[in-house]
Amino acid sequence: EDDLIVPASPLSTQAAAKVSKLLCLLCSDPSVGEQLRPHLFGLLALSGASYPNSGVHIAAAASDVILAFSRSCLSASLVWFLHDRKMIVHMTDDIKELCAMTGSGPSSPSSSNNSSSGNNRCLYGKDAEEKGLWVIAIRTVVHLVSNSCHYQCVELLKDYDSAGGYHVLAYAISNSSMKHVPKLLELVTALVCCKIGATSSAMSSTPSSQEHLQDEGMLANYNDDSTDLAEAKMAMNTNAFEIMDDLMIRSLKLIVAYKAEHDGRRPDFSSTSDLTAMTDFAVKYAWDMTMQATTSIDDAENDVGVDLTSELLVTTLQLYSDHAKNFDLIESEYHMLSHYILGFPAFSDVSVKVFSLKTLEYVCTGLAGANTFMPLRLVTELFISLCKHLLKEAASIG
Repeated sequence: EDDLIVPASPLSTQAAAKVSKLLCLLCSDPSVGEQLRPHLFGLLALSGASYPNSGVHIAAAASDVILAFSRSCLSASLVWFLHDRKMIVHMTDDIKELCAMTGSGPSSPSSSNNSSSGNNRCLYGKDAEEKGLWVIAIRTVVHLVSNSCHYQCVELLKDYDSAGGYHVLAYAISNSSMKHVPKLLELVTALVCCKIGATSSAMSSTPSSQEHLQDEGMLANYNDDSTDLAEAKMAMNTNAFEIMDDLMIRSLKLIVAYKAEHDGRRPDFSSTSDLTAMTDFAVKYAWDMTMQATTSIDDAENDVGVDLTSELLVTTLQLYSDHAKNFDLIESEYHMLSHYILGFPAFSDVSVKVFSLKTLEYVCTGLAGANTFMPLRLVTELFISLCKHLLKEAASIG
């Protein structure tokens, strides 16, 4: 157990930093990608492996090299190579073990709280999370997948999805300490903004045809700065926002209570839904919480490890402000802002209430042409429900 707290030696840290810096510099040359092909399996395995406390810097150094490789050295041919070798699947499986999600081996929840034993000096579970290994491993595979989509090929994104990568990221966010949550939520935005807008024929083309297209210059547009800067932040892969949606449903105490009261059904924001009944429930729930001397409801506020209410809203606003189309693309499917407006009366943190209103103000005044009908209708219904409830309470007192 004592090996868990052995720090890395300065010599080892400096050596790893120098090697990482050199390799990152080499990976700035696109031609290096093909030269690294025989070594990719070993290189990619380094970032998600388990290390003792004295080796965490090695994981970070390996991650930096892989990120540099994914930014400058990828090609359509290499993307297909990574897909054929199932490297994203292997990396995701390694992360599951690192996060103690596999339920077997050294990371089993039954083995001393996921801590490393005397016979296993490597960090797993909460020990690995505390040292930042979860963030290092997940950011590496997410950015590799995200950058691979620049080559009109979504195979690595599909591999990540099929391997349970979205679930792994959601698990990491809900079980991480608060200091690591913002970095993990940034990875959700990276996945949401993956470029999947290519034609189906381009997506399904073979490696040889992809190389032919690249030779003809048909992929050059992806390197055009003016196009990339405008489109890199567009939410093309809205399926990845399910991570945010799932965390929001589990984090907002009003939504948790609503589901418990309605047989597991979540609020419905379709045009045929009864918004009045939903806002009446929200106001009554908030009133009951306020009037209770001991808030037993608060004890079951959410089923995630940390309070993500504010962080999820911050990330959502960042996505909405990154590209003018993101609000309509995401809100029309997931109604994130509408959920926050519905939950507004039950927020105990005033800063969350203020930020919810600021978000509403931004989408109404800062996004030309945005469809804000549902959020504004909810605000109106919520105000009416609040007035009705206050009048009813006043009448009962009188």
